[in-house]
Amino acid sequence: MAFFKKGNPLRSITTQKCPACQEGEFFVHPHGYRTSEVGTVLDKCPKCGQRYTIEPGFYFGAAYVSYALNVALMVSCAVAVYVLVPEPKALHYVFTILGFTFLLFPGIFRFSRIIWATMFIPFGGEKRQFNKD
Repeated sequence: MAFFKKGNPLRSITTQKCPACQEGEFFVHPHGYRTSEVGTVLDKCPKCGQRYTIEPGFYFGAAYVSYALNVALMVSCAVAVYVLVPEPKALHYVFTILGFTFLLFPGIFRFSRIIWATMFIPFGGEKRQFNKD
Protein backbone atom coordinates (compact mmCIF):
# COMPACT_ATOMS: atom_id res chain seq x y z
CA MET A 1 0.00 0.00 0.00
CA ALA A 2 1.53 3.31 -1.11
CA PHE A 3 0.07 5.14 1.86
CA PHE A 4 2.44 3.38 4.26
CA LYS A 5 5.52 3.20 2.09
CA LYS A 6 8.87 3.95 3.66
CA GLY A 7 9.42 7.65 4.24
CA ASN A 8 5.82 8.45 5.17
CA PRO A 9 5.68 9.81 8.76
CA LEU A 10 2.39 7.97 9.36
CA ARG A 11 4.28 4.70 9.00
CA SER A 12 6.45 5.57 12.02
CA ILE A 13 3.42 6.62 14.04
CA THR A 14 1.21 3.62 13.28
CA THR A 15 3.94 1.00 13.60
CA GLN A 16 5.66 2.85 16.50
CA LYS A 17 9.07 2.48 14.88
CA CYS A 18 12.06 4.82 14.64
CA PRO A 19 11.11 8.06 12.83
CA ALA A 20 14.53 8.20 11.10
CA CYS A 21 14.82 4.70 9.60
CA GLN A 22 11.33 3.30 10.29
CA GLU A 23 12.81 -0.09 11.15
CA GLY A 24 14.10 -0.01 14.74
CA GLU A 25 11.92 -0.16 17.82
CA PHE A 26 10.97 3.12 19.51
CA PHE A 27 9.58 1.90 22.83
CA VAL A 28 11.10 -0.56 25.29
CA HIS A 29 8.01 -2.79 25.18
CA PRO A 30 5.77 -3.50 22.18
CA HIS A 31 2.54 -2.71 24.07
CA GLY A 32 1.66 0.13 26.38
CA TYR A 33 -0.25 -1.67 29.09
CA ARG A 34 2.76 -2.54 31.22
CA THR A 35 2.22 -0.23 34.15
CA SER A 36 5.84 0.17 35.25
CA GLU A 37 7.04 1.26 31.80
CA VAL A 38 4.01 2.70 30.01
CA GLY A 39 5.84 5.00 27.61
CA THR A 40 9.51 4.27 28.17
CA VAL A 41 11.42 5.22 25.03
CA LEU A 42 14.72 3.61 24.10
CA ASP A 43 17.79 5.85 24.23
CA LYS A 44 18.57 5.30 20.56
CA CYS A 45 17.46 3.24 17.61
CA PRO A 46 18.91 -0.28 17.57
CA LYS A 47 19.06 -0.21 13.74
CA CYS A 48 20.39 3.23 12.77
CA GLY A 49 21.65 4.69 16.06
CA GLN A 50 19.42 7.81 15.97
CA ARG A 51 19.09 9.31 19.45
CA TYR A 52 15.43 9.59 20.45
CA THR A 53 15.89 12.26 23.12
CA ILE A 54 17.21 15.28 21.27
CA GLU A 55 17.60 17.40 24.42
CA PRO A 56 16.70 17.15 28.12
CA GLY A 57 12.95 17.51 28.59
CA PHE A 58 12.28 16.84 24.91
CA TYR A 59 9.11 14.87 25.55
CA PHE A 60 7.44 17.59 27.67
CA GLY A 61 6.13 18.92 24.36
CA ALA A 62 4.28 15.65 23.84
CA ALA A 63 1.84 16.88 26.50
CA TYR A 64 0.36 19.24 23.88
CA VAL A 65 -0.19 16.34 21.50
CA SER A 66 -1.66 14.26 24.33
CA TYR A 67 -4.01 17.11 25.22
CA ALA A 68 -5.26 17.33 21.62
CA LEU A 69 -5.77 13.55 21.41
CA ASN A 70 -7.65 13.54 24.73
CA VAL A 71 -9.90 16.41 23.65
CA ALA A 72 -10.71 14.53 20.45
CA LEU A 73 -11.47 11.40 22.47
CA MET A 74 -13.70 13.27 24.91
CA VAL A 75 -15.65 15.02 22.17
CA SER A 76 -16.08 11.70 20.36
CA CYS A 77 -17.37 10.05 23.54
CA ALA A 78 -19.78 12.91 24.20
CA VAL A 79 -21.16 12.73 20.65
CA ALA A 80 -21.50 8.94 20.91
CA VAL A 81 -23.43 9.23 24.18
CA TYR A 82 -25.65 11.94 22.71
CA VAL A 83 -26.44 9.81 19.65
CA LEU A 84 -26.71 6.38 21.26
CA VAL A 85 -28.35 7.03 24.64
CA PRO A 86 -31.95 8.24 24.63
CA GLU A 87 -32.27 11.23 26.96
CA PRO A 88 -28.70 11.12 28.34
CA LYS A 89 -28.00 12.49 31.79
CA ALA A 90 -24.80 14.19 32.93
CA LEU A 91 -23.55 11.01 34.59
CA HIS A 92 -23.75 9.15 31.27
CA TYR A 93 -21.29 11.64 29.81
CA VAL A 94 -19.02 11.65 32.87
CA PHE A 95 -18.74 7.87 33.20
CA THR A 96 -18.28 7.29 29.47
CA ILE A 97 -15.64 9.98 29.08
CA LEU A 98 -13.72 8.98 32.22
CA GLY A 99 -13.96 5.28 31.37
CA PHE A 100 -12.55 5.68 27.87
CA THR A 101 -9.93 8.17 29.03
CA PHE A 102 -8.57 5.79 31.67
CA LEU A 103 -8.85 2.77 29.39
CA LEU A 104 -7.01 4.43 26.49
CA PHE A 105 -4.47 6.44 28.52
CA PRO A 106 -1.47 4.18 27.78
CA GLY A 107 -2.14 4.23 24.05
CA ILE A 108 -2.64 7.99 23.93
CA PHE A 109 0.51 8.52 26.00
CA ARG A 110 2.56 6.39 23.59
CA PHE A 111 1.03 7.92 20.47
CA SER A 112 1.69 11.43 21.74
CA ARG A 113 5.38 10.60 22.25
CA ILE A 114 5.85 8.99 18.83
CA ILE A 115 3.95 11.83 17.10
CA TRP A 116 6.11 14.41 18.90
CA ALA A 117 9.32 12.60 17.99
CA THR A 118 8.22 12.18 14.37
CA MET A 119 7.67 15.94 14.12
CA PHE A 120 11.31 16.62 15.07
CA ILE A 121 13.29 13.59 13.86
CA PRO A 122 13.12 13.55 10.07
CA PHE A 123 13.14 10.42 7.97
CA GLY A 124 16.63 10.00 6.61
CA GLY A 125 16.75 6.80 4.59
CA GLU A 126 20.24 5.67 3.68
CA LYS A 127 21.72 9.12 2.97
CA ARG A 128 21.39 10.77 6.38
CA GLN A 129 24.23 10.91 8.89
CA PHE A 130 22.79 9.65 12.15
CA ASN A 131 23.83 10.77 15.60
CA LYS A 132 25.86 7.81 16.93
CA ASP A 133 26.56 9.20 20.45
